[in-house]
This record gives sequence, C-alpha cells and structure tokens, in this order.
Amino acid sequence: MNFVEIGKADGPTVLMVYPGDWTKISDLKELEDKYHVVIPQIRDGEHKGDVASIAECIRDKCSGHVYAICVLDAGWSILRYILEKHRVSAEKTFVEGPTNAPGEFVVRSILQDAYAS
Repeated sequence: MNFVEIGKADGPTVLMVYPGDWTKISDLKELEDKYHVVIPQIRDGEHKGDVASIAECIRDKCSGHVYAICVLDAGWSILRYILEKHRVSAEKTFVEGPTNAPGEFVVRSILQDAYAS
C-alpha cells in the first residue's frame, strides 16, 4: 500500500483514513506546519488488505501510537478494526460523515485543540 506523507516529519502524527481521493481533503495545508500527516491511499470498496498495512505503518513509523486518527464515511470500520485488533493507539479519533467536505471538521477540530494548549 502507498502512503502519502506531508507536513513536519518530527511533529505529532495524524493518520487520515479517507477512502477515495485524498486530494479533496479540505484545509489539509493548515496541518502541515505542526503535524506529520499520513494518508493511506485506499481505493473505494477495497479495505481488506488495507487494514493490516495501515496498522503496520503506524507500528513501524510511530511505535504503534499516533496523535490522531481521522476517518471519513466508510473509514470508520477501518478505524475500529485497527484499534481493536492491531493494538494501535491514538490520543484522539475523529469520524466524519459524508455530508461535510472531506476533512473540514477534522482539520478545524485538530487546529482548535492545538491552539488551545
């Protein structure tokens, strides 16, 4: 599986699980200054092999822990499986429904949290 990595390499890792076109995640650039953003490239409807690859990436690159896992729509099932079966942890999780522009709620929530502390 391919992973897109953007932002600050030594920053807290934000995993964004968005089945489909990751380039449509709104406001993604706002996270680049503070966070290491990892986006697995998932094709719609093809999740079975992806879960293990995502968990392996988190274990290898982040010692099994990320700051936040953000999912859109069907990505929630991947999130649930990763947290339950693959012993991966996250300080925060965000689940968006399909009615929002992809990433809009998540990006704002992460930034609010970052600037509040």
